[in-house]
Amino acid sequence: MANIAHSGSSRPAPRRLTAAESRLLRTGLLRTVLFVAAFVAFLAIGSALS
Repeated sequence: MANIAHSGSSRPAPRRLTAAESRLLRTGLLRTVLFVAAFVAFLAIGSALS
């Protein structure tokens, strides 16, 4: 388990997200969820019509 901490490069500890990054992450996540929901609804309607 110890080798997970320094796998590859010697990066510093992951810093906290800034407000802009968290907002971008939330909007991207929301867009992905909406896209998946629309895709599932499209499949459901398509299977219901056939």
